[in-house]
Amino acid sequence: MNKIIIISGSTASGKTSLGLKLAKDFDGEIISADSRQVYKGMDIVTGKDLPKNLRINSDGSYRWNGVRMWGLDMVNPDQNFDVSYFVKYGRRKIDEIQSRRKLPIIVGGTAFWLRSLLDPPNTLGIPQNQALRKEFEKLNIKELQLKLNKLDKQKLESMNNSDRNNPRRLVRAIEVSSQKKINLGKLNYEKIRTDRLFWMGIKIDMAGLEEKIEKRVSKRMKEGAVEETIKLASKYSWKLPSMSGIGYKDLKQYLENKQNDEETIRLWTLHELQYAKRQMTFLKKEEKIRWYELHKGSGYDKIKADILDFLQN
Repeated sequence: MNKIIIISGSTASGKTSLGLKLAKDFDGEIISADSRQVYKGMDIVTGKDLPKNLRINSDGSYRWNGVRMWGLDMVNPDQNFDVSYFVKYGRRKIDEIQSRRKLPIIVGGTAFWLRSLLDPPNTLGIPQNQALRKEFEKLNIKELQLKLNKLDKQKLESMNNSDRNNPRRLVRAIEVSSQKKINLGKLNYEKIRTDRLFWMGIKIDMAGLEEKIEKRVSKRMKEGAVEETIKLASKYSWKLPSMSGIGYKDLKQYLENKQNDEETIRLWTLHELQYAKRQMTFLKKEEKIRWYELHKGSGYDKIKADILDFLQN
């Protein structure tokens, strides 16, 4: 079997539960494609929702309800695990799962990771420049934009507003632009053929999404999100990419007594909602995605029937 399933959608859309159900029905294994859930100890805020008694296996996987899951708790929060690491890891795991005659089911909302996994860009071969990154830590957004503009004006103009105002994205763009003229050679990955791929997206009711996210955020606060953040902040710098993710940056304000519980929940919910909208905007550009509505009674039956047809043909 050389077929691959991808389940994508926004935060709080039900991707993981759908993946587990399909893995049970089609003898599959799950690969997580969530850039926030690769970090150890970042469980509650990122919404891993793993059972408390779940233990990681010696091969680095979890087994949840009889289904093997990969790609969670890969590195410590102060270690790097960017899209290039994910592509290498994901491609290797797909091959391993298929060698066991199992079905790889990739579950995640980090759309850039999914797109790069299917068709890795040549820029993945450009390594991080730690000296440059350290130098650029002192620069503000405007200064980084000016540097990129000098190097590659077209790249700056092509970036969306969010990326253009994201220091990490700007630094990476400068890194790539300053090195892309060097002959680095192509990565040894072919584009995954569309006939091997069943990429589904979960439609969401945007009107009810805010309420759903707020309930999840409130639940995470009750389950120990504050305590988890305090523990992490005692070991790791707030400047780390992992510590500046949604939820943690909101809880930082709470811990510094700049906002109360109610305001923290409101802002955390708002940031998750904004992220969900960005995810959907990105995913809707993908023509390969087949969209489904899970909340309808026959939603799962339709998905199951379509996958069965895909696997048999």
